[in-house]
Amino acid sequence: MVNLHENSSIMEKKQQRLSKQQRHLLLNARDGAFFRKHRRPDDVECYRLLTADMRPVLNTTAIMIKRLQDRGYLQYADGKVQLSDSVFISPAGRIFLRNKEKAIPEPPITAIGLPPGTVVRSLGLHQPFASLMLHGKIETRPRETKVRGWVLIYSTKTECTPDQVLALSGPHIQYAIARKLDKEHTADIRGGALCLAKLVDCRPMTPNDEVPCYVQYHPGKWCWIFDEVIRIKPFPIKGKQGWGILDQETINKIEREL
Repeated sequence: MVNLHENSSIMEKKQQRLSKQQRHLLLNARDGAFFRKHRRPDDVECYRLLTADMRPVLNTTAIMIKRLQDRGYLQYADGKVQLSDSVFISPAGRIFLRNKEKAIPEPPITAIGLPPGTVVRSLGLHQPFASLMLHGKIETRPRETKVRGWVLIYSTKTECTPDQVLALSGPHIQYAIARKLDKEHTADIRGGALCLAKLVDCRPMTPNDEVPCYVQYHPGKWCWIFDEVIRIKPFPIKGKQGWGILDQETINKIEREL
C-alpha cells in the first residue's frame, strides 16, 4: 500500500460541499501529471466522486469506499486514505482500476446523482406556491410531519385563483409573489415536476415566518423546512392526494436544469 500525494491546491475549490470521506480521497489524489503518465488504455473507470459539473455525487461515497475496502484496494490509517498501486484517482475525482477483470462496477446512480435504493417521495403544491419553492419558500401545512428525506415537488393541475392567494397571503405578500415570479418560466406549468428538495425539519409557524412562507401567520400552522433545493427539467407527473412514493422509472426522469 502507498500513500497518495496530497494535491490540496487543485482540490481547494471543490472541498466546500464534499463529505469527509470524499475530501480524504480527493486530497490524497495523485497530481494530474502523474496520473497522465501512468494511466494505461486498459485502465477502467469504476466510479466518480464528482459529477461532470464538479458537484459531489450525492450520498454514494460510502458505497464505493465499502466496495474498495472489501476488495483490499483501500485502507484508512492515521486518518489518511491509503490506496493500492492498482487504484488511481484523478484530480477530477474519477477512480480508475488497473485490472479490467477486477473492476468494481459503478453503482447505477440516476442523472441527478441519487444512489440506488434512495426513497424519493412526491408532494404536490398549487401554483404559484409550487414555483416559489425554487426561491426558498418554506412550505406551511396544518399538521406536523415526521417525514424526512428527498421529495419531488410538482405543481398540481389546479392553481390558486388570485382571490385565494389574497386570502392566504394578504395584499402585500401577494404583490411580493407577483414580483418574485415575474420572470419565472415554471410559473405557468401545471401538473409538472419542478424541483427536488430534502425535507430536513418541521416546526410550528411563528409571525416572523410570514415572508419566507409567503402566507399570513395563523396559530396551529406548521413549517416544513426544505434544504438543498435542486431545480430540475420539468416533466409531466400524475399527482395524488398527500404523499406519493416515486417508482424507479420516474426517478430516472429527474435531471438537473442547467
